[in-house]
Amino acid sequence: MRRSLVLASLAFASAALHGCAVGPNYKRPSAPTPPAFKEDAPPGQRPEDWKPAEPRDAVPRGPWWEVFGDPERIHVCPDCGLRTRSWEVAYDKLRNMVEGTKLAEQALSTAGAAT
Repeated sequence: MRRSLVLASLAFASAALHGCAVGPNYKRPSAPTPPAFKEDAPPGQRPEDWKPAEPRDAVPRGPWWEVFGDPERIHVCPDCGLRTRSWEVAYDKLRNMVEGTKLAEQALSTAGAAT
């Protein structure tokens, strides 16, 4: 029993040491890297027409819907549930908005079919 345990331990140690054997010296392949990344322009556009991004982090933040200057959106979005503290009320508002959208789509599709 003891002899088989010693042999098993030696076999395990031998396998572990042979598993750690280092292979041939690794030579890293050379890969040419460009000095800067430049993406191709989309089809039909020239690369000169592209410009770097201009982040405007200093611009005052406000309600996102006012950025578009759309009076209808400015009128509707404050009631989208942003000030609602209750998830149930917010969910009910959202469900009502979705149902209203479905009704409007049905009205448009029936009006289009009637003409």
